[in-house]
Amino acid sequence: MPEKTTAQALISVSDKTGLVGFCRALRACGYAIIATSGSEKTLRQAGIACRHVVELTGRDEILGGKLKTLHLQLYAGVLCDPTDPGQREELAQLGIDRIALVAINFYPVPRNPQGTEHIDIGGPALLRAAAKNHRHVIPICDPHDYDTVSAHLRAGTLSADYRATLATKALCTTSHYDAQLSTALAEGKTTALPPLLSLPLKKQRDLRYGENPHQQAALYVAAGGEPFACGALQQLQGAELSYNNLLDIDAGVQLVQQFTQNTATIIKHGNPCGVASGDDPSQTFVAAREGDRRAAFGGVVVLNYAVEREVAEDIAAFFCECVVAPRFSASALQVLAKKKNLRVIPAAWLASVRQSGELRSLTGAWLWQETAPDDANRAGWRLVTATKVAREIYPDLHFAQRVVKRVKSNAVVLVKDRQLLAAGGGQASRIDAVQLAIKKLRAAGHPAQDLVLASDGFFPFADWVAEAKGCGVVAVLQPGGSKRDRESIAACDEHGIGMVFSGVRGFSH
Repeated sequence: MPEKTTAQALISVSDKTGLVGFCRALRACGYAIIATSGSEKTLRQAGIACRHVVELTGRDEILGGKLKTLHLQLYAGVLCDPTDPGQREELAQLGIDRIALVAINFYPVPRNPQGTEHIDIGGPALLRAAAKNHRHVIPICDPHDYDTVSAHLRAGTLSADYRATLATKALCTTSHYDAQLSTALAEGKTTALPPLLSLPLKKQRDLRYGENPHQQAALYVAAGGEPFACGALQQLQGAELSYNNLLDIDAGVQLVQQFTQNTATIIKHGNPCGVASGDDPSQTFVAAREGDRRAAFGGVVVLNYAVEREVAEDIAAFFCECVVAPRFSASALQVLAKKKNLRVIPAAWLASVRQSGELRSLTGAWLWQETAPDDANRAGWRLVTATKVAREIYPDLHFAQRVVKRVKSNAVVLVKDRQLLAAGGGQASRIDAVQLAIKKLRAAGHPAQDLVLASDGFFPFADWVAEAKGCGVVAVLQPGGSKRDRESIAACDEHGIGMVFSGVRGFSH
């Protein structure tokens, strides 16, 4: 049976989507409607009977509309427990009718960080009050819930669990609203790491699963604004993006964003297994792919330049999961369309949107840090060996430093002609990272000649130097800072290897 009631519904919404149809349904279920100015105007224009909130409170809006819903008459009606005879009698003596439904959404958060005039005060307070008393009051903050609530009211099936779901959503909404305001007001302040950190997030979409099929997962984006960058990826074709795809795409984006020259990377399980920079777009991608072709199989391709037909043909010639680039030409899309499952994703924002900070979860805690600077600080570099490093080698050292900081620590990379030839990452000791990189270099069949080696951290021992010399390393870039630096410097001079200290560690855990 439809739920009939003589109770009131309080309506105060900024977003009036679906409002008229919802209020017609409420009237059909016997609700008397009270509304604030904007909502009342919309309802009256639609021919729906309602009362202005002033008729209920007996007080006009004051202070330019700042005070209109902060009134005993409203809060008592929302917070009353109708199953408590004492509370019913108290309201009767005060001439207050209970309010059984509250539909509220807020003004948008002002874009001006200092613009506080439009901050909603009464709305969040009333929504919280309705959520507190959700066993007896229906709290609604999202127009998408109107149809479901209406259907339950008509059928008389509004359960305690669904009321609790609406209350949870209402409290999340007020929390997110406050977080948006605090974030907006904090913009431009000098405090880099605030003592309280609020991140208002909303679910963008569910994912098929997480890192593994037995784990649930979803993609969340910042609440209160339009999704952008990785939160708004638009696929042109291919299978649904997975949790791991998104992680690899982001890793690739952060890597290629460091370069202004054409740069291509192939990411596998969060690590670059191919990276190259060059003038010719097709040759650049091929160089990235051929760095470690075996590891590149099934990876994610990210480029910081437009994909034309020739590059598309090179991409289509081997198996990869996704390809991301600022733009794809029509002829390139024709080529890639033949690979039905290949995820093709244009990212015009790639050159302009940078991440400013990183949040990671621990068990019972969270870590926040600034994003590592993109560019190597060449001004702080220092040649520490008597053995010189040829001028033409420095571009490779610069390239290698940008790549190695995107490989999981401990990490080293071997580079030649701005092409990643081998990477050793995720090792517990730095000598293991060196040996792994050399093993991969040899397995790929690359010539062991005139290579540069970059390390994301200092070398605590000199045992790596002979290994590096044996695979053709002529120059090394590392942060320096070990108590045994002199031993490594002496060993490099003994083997004719030039070594530069960058002074900057590049760990990626």
